[in-house]
Amino acid sequence: MCLSGVLHTIFFSMLLVLILISGCGEPLEPTSGQGFTFTVVDVGQGLAQIGMQGDSAVLWDIGSEFYCDRWIAEYRRMGKPRVVAVVISHNHEDHYGGLSRLGNDFDWNGRLITSPHEDTAFLRSRAGNWKERIQFEFATWNDTLKLMESVLVRCLWPPQSIDVPVPVSGVNVNRHSMVFSLEYGGTNVLITSDIDSVSQRLISGEFTYQLRSDILIAPHHGSAGSADQLFFGYVGAPLTIVSCGRNNSYGHPSRRMIEELLNVGSDILFTYIDGSVVMRSNGFYWARVGGR
Repeated sequence: MCLSGVLHTIFFSMLLVLILISGCGEPLEPTSGQGFTFTVVDVGQGLAQIGMQGDSAVLWDIGSEFYCDRWIAEYRRMGKPRVVAVVISHNHEDHYGGLSRLGNDFDWNGRLITSPHEDTAFLRSRAGNWKERIQFEFATWNDTLKLMESVLVRCLWPPQSIDVPVPVSGVNVNRHSMVFSLEYGGTNVLITSDIDSVSQRLISGEFTYQLRSDILIAPHHGSAGSADQLFFGYVGAPLTIVSCGRNNSYGHPSRRMIEELLNVGSDILFTYIDGSVVMRSNGFYWARVGGR
């Protein structure tokens, strides 16, 4: 074979290899064709989130008792999916208060996931009709939870052991509130509850670029004390959702939080302006459903 023929053969062999490699690098399709819906409910100055796949749902916090009607209305609009777990990120009323308003007909098995550093006796006492049926489970960083068919739920905070008295109190309640990464196919969302900048620095040091997310739920309703530039840089979310009440007494969201998010190129939605934010993923990209 002449030299030109050899080069021709080598060229097409290399081209075939490149095609095969590029094909292997495409995102894997999720194992379920049901899609994944993540909703941040407008519950005023509080936080309530619903992850739903098929007819099953997981709740990440449930808002205040005083805004529970909004949460219940959103849950009904979603078709009242079966709740396989309720996650309470920490011991503040604007995150757990809605537990006291859940009726006996609420489709839930009583599985409540929280941090081992929380006061579970207190949470049980605030659970209304459900206080005798709650079954507590605990999660700390690097725990992977099997909650929905093809959604990877990973706890990123708090650590298993901490250097403060437990159950946590004072500033340590927010500082050790729970953080989760949810992954569906090639899409993900980062839930941060009320962590402060101290927590954010420690999380950044542990996970660095593993924090990269499509959607960030802004920590602590947009508080200035929870706006860490390094943390937001690692997350790099194109979209941030801030859950807070209109004209709240805390001044949330803070100018500092907004500026830090804009500095990393994140678009921002606010529940007090945009209402409940419903995002749906097909495993490849997110799309907003409805909205004001």
